[in-house]
Amino acid sequence: MTMRLLFLSNFYPPHHFGGYEELCAEVAEGLRARGHTVAVLTSRHGAQGCER
Repeated sequence: MTMRLLFLSNFYPPHHFGGYEELCAEVAEGLRARGHTVAVLTSRHGAQGCER
């Protein structure tokens, strides 16, 4: 059974790098590799509009 997952993170690569951000990205990629649908919702300081 596959799942649709949404990760919420105040920072996310490639715009910010740190322990939590890297772990979040690794877990998201690992779940995606197992066939799950993963989306990440994050912010980016100074950005206008949204990115997909």
